Amino acid sequence: MKYIDEVVIAVKDGVRLGLIASLVIFTILAVYSLLLIVIPASFDAVFGDAVMKETAYTIHTNYSAVEFPLAVLGWEQAYFLNPYTENKIPEPGSLDAWARTFSFVKINGSYHIFIRDAPVSWKIKYRLANCGEYAQIFAYIMNKIGYRARVVTAPAEDHMWAEYYNGSQKIVVETSGDFIINSTKDFANGRNWSYIVSLNPSNVSDSVDVSDEYIERANLTVKVYDSENNSDIQITVLSPYLMQADPSRYSVPNAVLSNSTDQDGIARFKLGPKAYIIQARKSFWIASLLLSKNVTVFLGKENELVFDFNKDRGEWKFLNNQ
Repeated sequence: MKYIDEVVIAVKDGVRLGLIASLVIFTILAVYSLLLIVIPASFDAVFGDAVMKETAYTIHTNYSAVEFPLAVLGWEQAYFLNPYTENKIPEPGSLDAWARTFSFVKINGSYHIFIRDAPVSWKIKYRLANCGEYAQIFAYIMNKIGYRARVVTAPAEDHMWAEYYNGSQKIVVETSGDFIINSTKDFANGRNWSYIVSLNPSNVSDSVDVSDEYIERANLTVKVYDSENNSDIQITVLSPYLMQADPSRYSVPNAVLSNSTDQDGIARFKLGPKAYIIQARKSFWIASLLLSKNVTVFLGKENELVFDFNKDRGEWKFLNNQ
């Protein structure tokens, strides 16, 4: 009887600790949402139009169609500060890289609030920008004025710039460097890019693969064998390039893109020529089996890679963690 009582007490303590842990997690998530989502969104709803009008007045809108985009680029370079250099915000891959998402940055005695995914009005208000912010703010202002503008990114190589249309002519600009890109091929030369995509900043699901404007590519066919089901196996392409080129900043490979296998167990990709890590993930309820292989994509050939869930040794990932 005494043993049963001890078990009951232990169970009650376990439940109590579980409830406390759940409450702590809920509180952290609530504070996180408040700081990173609710407050910036509320600021944009109340002050967004006023910030935009003040910005347009600062830049001046009485430029010609050719001059105005250059004026926006010049204004960005003069107005914004880089949060990484001003306050040494941790670079990608560092242990405290959460500060790349949210951080107080002290500049000349005053604090600026850096929030990575905040609305453009918030970013303008607090004057902190790196390549992603420069591109997003440029595209936002250009669209507000009446141009058609998009951001362009090489996601695996951690860079973003922009493009806009003057009539039917597409013009590409390096928003971080304040210049028009006359040759996209020259701009991409030597950067080891894998894949480049143009995005609508207001709707990132509106994406266009523009890789062929910048780089040469080759096909990679991934074939999966599985005795249970060949289809719907998630195939993810990772690039270790930055991790190898600058390990002090990048400790893990960056995702390029993902696709699922078809009914024949095949997923196809078109990638820049270099080394990749390819992952095949077979998902279950709360876990997944992950296979990983290295492959080098060469120009001028049909590159192939095979995974066999019946033979290859994999790694179990619980709750579908990477």
